[in-house]
Amino acid sequence: MRSPGPFNEPFCLSGPLEEEYSKPNPGEQLQDYMERNLYNIVSKRVLITKKELVNATTYKIEYEEEIDEVLKSIRYVYKVKNDIYLLTYCSTATYFNAYPKQAEAIMKTLKIDGTLKNIK
Repeated sequence: MRSPGPFNEPFCLSGPLEEEYSKPNPGEQLQDYMERNLYNIVSKRVLITKKELVNATTYKIEYEEEIDEVLKSIRYVYKVKNDIYLLTYCSTATYFNAYPKQAEAIMKTLKIDGTLKNIK
């Protein structure tokens, strides 16, 4: 049997290989990216673990504060259960110290189990 394409290639009777259609989990892609790129240029990393009470449920939140002195940027990597939230702030030396407060304010709103929760 011939395909209707311009080159008349024969159809593949066995179908496409399974690998061709398997896509990596988005979390795995982010983790790979972080391992390849972000961790190579960070000058200082601090792991912070805390518990937050949201609607009568306590969640353990882990986040890393990464300061990159080369690129003059600060990143916050949040992990809530299996979800990873990556926040990057670039800055100049002039307002570099203003970013932690801004990042903390934004990252207090996180998705937990697919629902947007305001963490106070």
